[in-house]
Amino acid sequence: MISILLIHDDPLVQRGLAMLLEAQPGYHVERTVAGPERALAKLSDRSYDVVLVDIDSDALFDLVCSRHIQRASPGSLLFLTSNHVDDRRRAMASEVGAVALVLKRPDVYEFVDLIEGRLAGF
Repeated sequence: MISILLIHDDPLVQRGLAMLLEAQPGYHVERTVAGPERALAKLSDRSYDVVLVDIDSDALFDLVCSRHIQRASPGSLLFLTSNHVDDRRRAMASEVGAVALVLKRPDVYEFVDLIEGRLAGF
């Protein structure tokens, strides 16, 4: 079972994405959190296979928190999602240890393929 910590500030999007991910065989969204700063406290009691962070509302703050998330849970694969993907954000995502910066789209299967590829070592 792939355990996921989902971090998104919009509760409606959070629930929808959690439902889409959990519809995939072997995926379980263990916990959802409203923002990266709150996620840090959730990492103290357990680790997750995947940590998914939305970075749109305040990208710089979210990226700084993502760096702390990666340090607090180094065994987790850190994925960032954004409505805006450009070279600057890609570089920043790489600097904080994210394995991918994913453009938010309704196609959850693309994200599932990325997770499975990274877990398999590709």
